[in-house]
Amino acid sequence: MRSILTVTAAATETRLTTLDRVKMDLDITTGANDEKLTSQIDEASAAVRTYLGWNPASETLSETVRREFTDSGPIDYLLLSRAPVSSVASVTEDDILLDSDEYEVDAATGLLYRLTDTGHPRGWTFCKSVVVAYTAGYTLPGTNGYTLLKDIEAGTIALIRGFWHQSGRDPTIRMETVEGVGSFQYWIAQGGDDAFPPDAARLLAPHRRMVI
Repeated sequence: MRSILTVTAAATETRLTTLDRVKMDLDITTGANDEKLTSQIDEASAAVRTYLGWNPASETLSETVRREFTDSGPIDYLLLSRAPVSSVASVTEDDILLDSDEYEVDAATGLLYRLTDTGHPRGWTFCKSVVVAYTAGYTLPGTNGYTLLKDIEAGTIALIRGFWHQSGRDPTIRMETVEGVGSFQYWIAQGGDDAFPPDAARLLAPHRRMVI
């Protein structure tokens, strides 16, 4: 199977953490650097979205799932590209709009099941496509009771922490020695997976979705 995902209503908020949370982490108590930190929050949030391969923020989506020539027989379930799923507006199978009791979604995983008229799971047997209109993703920090996974926020903060401590330092210096104090070795961004500091990558890696 292959799917095409279209964002029909993009998230209005994109920051994966808040200024207050970052300042608390960095032990900053004044507003002198708020503009700089806000810019770093935007940069880190964009970098995390790219690293994850998906946008954690809640968005309204349309996903078209098509069979490949190699697909044969019923398909047990369809895996939607985004989760958690907060609502499903419609499911259209081979241009026929299904009633809401003809399918079932596992909100946490995004697994979509086809149901019989008695409510039992059965395989998907579509010939052309299934089109699903749904809303999925997390509410972001700054909202009361936000649902974004804590390790995604923590990974974003770890990346911002790296930005902050690298500010004003020569990025080519890997190690320096201060007499009477000791030696200090710095993380330096390279490329690919090495573009993220290890503490950020450790938190975010379990949530990556590789695009093939």
